Amino acid sequence: TEVRRITYVGRLSPEKRPQDLLDLMAALPDEYHLSICGEGPLEAPLRSAIDARGLADRVALLGYLAEEDKRALLCETELFVMPSPAELQSIATLEAMAAGCAVAAVGHDSSAVPRLVTEAGAGIVLPVGDPRAQAADVIALLDDRAELSRAQASARRYAAGHDVAVSAQRLEELYEELIAARAG
Repeated sequence: TEVRRITYVGRLSPEKRPQDLLDLMAALPDEYHLSICGEGPLEAPLRSAIDARGLADRVALLGYLAEEDKRALLCETELFVMPSPAELQSIATLEAMAAGCAVAAVGHDSSAVPRLVTEAGAGIVLPVGDPRAQAADVIALLDDRAELSRAQASARRYAAGHDVAVSAQRLEELYEELIAARAG
C-alpha cells in the first residue's frame, strides 16, 4: 500500500493544538504517515502520547529542521495540516503551499488559514472537533488524484503571488509612486 504523507510545521505549544493531529491520525488508515516539525513545550507530552496511542510507526516527531531539510520534507508531502485556531498569517502554510502541498486547515473561526485555503482553492477545511469526519475528508481528497493535483497547483500559484521578494518589490513601487506624486 502506498504511504500517504502528511506534515505539520509549527510551534509545539497549546495554542497551536498539534496534539489534535494525533486524534486525526488515530482515525486515518495505517498508510497515512504524519511528520511533525517544530519545538516547544508540548514536545515531550506529544512524544509520550504518540507512544501511548501506538502511533510511533506512523507519526514522526522531527523537532527543529533546517530550512533546506524542511523544504525537502514539504516537497515530499501531499497534504499540509494546520490545526491551530490562532493563525493570523501562517508563514508555515504559505511555505507548504509554495512547495506544492495541498492544505487541510481545521475550520476555526479565529484562524485566517481556512479562509486562505478556500480563497486559494488549495485544499480543504476540516470540521472542528470531529476527527472521524476530518479523516473522511482527508481520505476523500488524497484518493481523488485529480482534485489533489488541482489543489496542489492552486497552492503553488497562490504562494507565488505572496512571495516575500514580490511583496517587497510591490511595496517599493508603491513608495516610489507616492514620492513622485508628492514631488509633482
